[in-house]
Amino acid sequence: MLLQAVLLLFVVRRSAAQFPRQCTTAQSLLQKVTINPTYCILVTPPGPNGSLPVFANASYYDVFVWMHYFASQRKDDSTGPDYAHEGAGFLPWHRLFLLAWERTLQRVSGDLTLSLPYWDWRDAENCQVCTDDLFGAYQLSELGPVSSGSIFAAWQITCTRDAEYASQGMFCAGKGEGPLERRPGTHDRFHSPQLPSSEDVNYCLNMSEYDVFPFDRHANGSFRNLLEGFADPQNGHTSNFSTMHNAVHIFMNGSMSSVGSSANDPIFIVHHTFTDSIFEEWIFLHNANEMDLPSQGATVGHNREDFMVPFFPLVRQAEGMLPANTFGYSYDIGDNQLFWDIFFPSLLSSAQQAWPWIICSFIIGAAISLAVCGIVKRVFHKNGAKNNTPDELQPLLPKKEQSYQ
Repeated sequence: MLLQAVLLLFVVRRSAAQFPRQCTTAQSLLQKVTINPTYCILVTPPGPNGSLPVFANASYYDVFVWMHYFASQRKDDSTGPDYAHEGAGFLPWHRLFLLAWERTLQRVSGDLTLSLPYWDWRDAENCQVCTDDLFGAYQLSELGPVSSGSIFAAWQITCTRDAEYASQGMFCAGKGEGPLERRPGTHDRFHSPQLPSSEDVNYCLNMSEYDVFPFDRHANGSFRNLLEGFADPQNGHTSNFSTMHNAVHIFMNGSMSSVGSSANDPIFIVHHTFTDSIFEEWIFLHNANEMDLPSQGATVGHNREDFMVPFFPLVRQAEGMLPANTFGYSYDIGDNQLFWDIFFPSLLSSAQQAWPWIICSFIIGAAISLAVCGIVKRVFHKNGAKNNTPDELQPLLPKKEQSYQ
């Protein structure tokens, strides 16, 4: 299990703007062309007539694309469960998904200090990581492929045709289905007015309940539902437009905007690592643990002791509620930068209001201290002749004084 593979090294996830180019491109993410020797993907499930399942090889990268697709797929009538979204398990599932991705990149690069970068999209007006030096510039064309100057221009995306696979009784086979597309900022503003603001994130972090019934996209007053993007960051109630995490996916207006296949875009990684950093901050602020997950009543796969689909070896949702340092990573937005963004202004305001009382208390306290010192001095002079032992040899506590030992 993931918990059994505790890192010997502690890695720090940094802003994508600070990240060395080779860590996000050629030496790691381009392992998309290297076949994963450990895992293969399920193409055809076992049939009712006893036919055996069919598997296919896939690259390191596409194994993770397939995992996200498989967890997100729905049946033809759209009533099937989404094991990774729209439920209490959204944040734990993606936490361990990113962790497995990070561990894989460390292994294939041979660099155990490699960590996933994040994109701090708070208050962003555009896609700052959409450059050829990072994740690929974009062209405002009808199709919207990434710039030919980017190493990602040659990527073929996969797992984009859910309905077609379902009609054939099969799953995504990991085959190329077209170029990576991205048109950030050209989306329908009615469905998602803007990228999340600092105020949106702060409101989200102040939510005290991790999740509430019905533990889905209709949950009001739920930190998980708000961060996932189904609730309004002005009041925490469900909304008819997308916010927070969902808003960033929609903003990209391309491969990132389809739930099942969104992991094709490497920006998926830096988007979700920042989402995970907000989750980590919430865990810290509210002293959260696995008991904040529902024990029952959530969609199958999202309850506390449910197994995450399709992780193997098996791992439960409860394990995804553990703090980041349990898994050997942290974020350089600590020491709790988001915490200070939220609480320092209010603390400063409170201190300003209490300042006259603080001054008054200081003066009274100083007067009392001087009076006590005077009494002690008089007592010392009165009894000092009875004990000639130097001060440095006196016991810290008199023999008759009660100690904690």
